[in-house]
Amino acid sequence: MKERKIGPAVVRLLQGDIMACEVDGLINVTGKALSHLENQPKPGLNSAEDLEATLFTGQNRDKAVVMTQAQFLRAKNVLNTLSVETTSTNGAKKIRKTMRSILEEAQEQGLESLAIPAIGTGIGKFPLDKSAEILIDELARSVSSPGNHLRKIIFVLENQKSYKVFEQVLEQFDYSEYF
Repeated sequence: MKERKIGPAVVRLLQGDIMACEVDGLINVTGKALSHLENQPKPGLNSAEDLEATLFTGQNRDKAVVMTQAQFLRAKNVLNTLSVETTSTNGAKKIRKTMRSILEEAQEQGLESLAIPAIGTGIGKFPLDKSAEILIDELARSVSSPGNHLRKIIFVLENQKSYKVFEQVLEQFDYSEYF
């Protein structure tokens, strides 16, 4: 497992299953409830529309990220956001905005550890290297801010190719402007 210290936080790369991570917050950008993956189906929360209709209503209507308790997972909480659908013209902005919203919610909730997937690279098919650059940049910006709580961040990557790309971006990232 590759790791690097960025300010007060340790950033790790892991190839594997995000749901196996023991962290304060696991990031769910699938647009679906994770319950169907936990072998404990919850009626009405297995599609993006159901998740949106259930979590992103009432006081959460205008929120980009809604935190729920993780059940049947090693993580304590799940930070849910709707799927990030990207195009070549809006992808970078959407990924940056999503990551910033996730990190703001994590900071507000006082979370110290997060497991984050390669946002925008799945269904959105955004270039992996560009996603890595954006995610790591937003992370450095967040952990350098006053009142930072984050100490451990794990980027969980599906395959060796993704791992290698993130490893290269992490090694080359210059965070000196933030600290």
